[in-house]
Amino acid sequence: MKRPKAMKPEANDATIKGQYPEFEGWTFTAREALRVRKDYTLKDFREVNPNTKYSWLHMNEFMPSATIRRLGDISKLQYSLKPEIGKIKVTNAIDALTLEEYIKLSELQGIIIVYKGKIVYERYPRMCAFDKHLYFSVTKTFASACIAILEDDGKINVQDTIGKYLPELNKSDWAKVKVTDILNMASGMTAQYDDPGARTDSNNLYFQFESALGIQIKTSATEYDVWSALNKMHRIKAPGISFEYGGHNTIILTLLVERITGKPFAEFVSTRIWNKIGAEADAYFGLSPQGIAVSSAAMNSTLRDLARYGLLFTPSWKKVSKEKIISDAYLKKIQKRGGNTEIYDKGGFGKRMIKELGEKPTHNSYQWDLVMDDGDFFKAGINGQGLYISRAKDLVIACFSHGDYIPGVSVAYLSRAIAKSF
Repeated sequence: MKRPKAMKPEANDATIKGQYPEFEGWTFTAREALRVRKDYTLKDFREVNPNTKYSWLHMNEFMPSATIRRLGDISKLQYSLKPEIGKIKVTNAIDALTLEEYIKLSELQGIIIVYKGKIVYERYPRMCAFDKHLYFSVTKTFASACIAILEDDGKINVQDTIGKYLPELNKSDWAKVKVTDILNMASGMTAQYDDPGARTDSNNLYFQFESALGIQIKTSATEYDVWSALNKMHRIKAPGISFEYGGHNTIILTLLVERITGKPFAEFVSTRIWNKIGAEADAYFGLSPQGIAVSSAAMNSTLRDLARYGLLFTPSWKKVSKEKIISDAYLKKIQKRGGNTEIYDKGGFGKRMIKELGEKPTHNSYQWDLVMDDGDFFKAGINGQGLYISRAKDLVIACFSHGDYIPGVSVAYLSRAIAKSF
């Protein structure tokens, strides 16, 4: 792996006063790429190791995938660079690191900050601007956005039980769980992300679910398909009383979108979101062995296109789209979730986010991990991926990483620290 020469953006992309963002980048030799393709196993899907430096940028070489198509003119993001952002303190230690220092010492691969519709900071220290990086759980926000779009269309009532729409789940405890509780990671079902053994014990139901989904190793306990894995799950507490993180909720939302629309999930995302944001490149979803979009963890795109998607949630949405894709009704549901604020710290994931941030979010909502009392919201992906939205400040921060963070500084904390400086 070697560092290429710095690349300048195209003239019509760029800049003011002759300034260019840094595009340091990394590339791989043919021999390195061949070695990773030969050695890759499902253990490498989320494990930080030399193989994943390559595979997270090329997941379509390692699992079946569905294209998320772009159409039309590219929405040109203007630059108004603010190099002083690199001096922002982003750690809470006595010898606090600046963002520039953090970038040098961490495994951050790319970061983009868009303020009032313009790129004010953009770095690619360990990837190239055109690379398509794995989102991990930031992917989940596309499932909830699609549900919200179908709500706006009058096609779904989230107060209905999931069994009304997906009768295949009526043989399990999923049948009587409301869609809203699945949206908000409060389904009360077993097999949660934070279960002991969820990543290591083949008898664990979450392990078996991810194995059937194609992102965990296969064992003798692996179910043939995702539906079978879901139907093995059972209720461990009443729905709606505890924020318990789990990608099985997201996959059910994806199956719901496909059932209501009659379209593959990637096609619905293409036609209702990606085609309309002036994306610079196609994106893609990884697929399960049976062809289900792995909407819980396996979307890849360029960093700038992730930022374009983020802009849909801000007052600057017109910079990328001719129509308002993310409705005011949906934004209100994210930011003001009413009486459910008391459930945030009832599960392991919420407690961990509070510890990472050093402050308590008011709630989570619609697959977004946290909403702060100032209305800012954030979605994390394992190993340091992140999408932070501040509507009040008209701000988007998006990050890709190869490894979580410098100890004590999550991408959630880093994004929050940057946002507070605006």
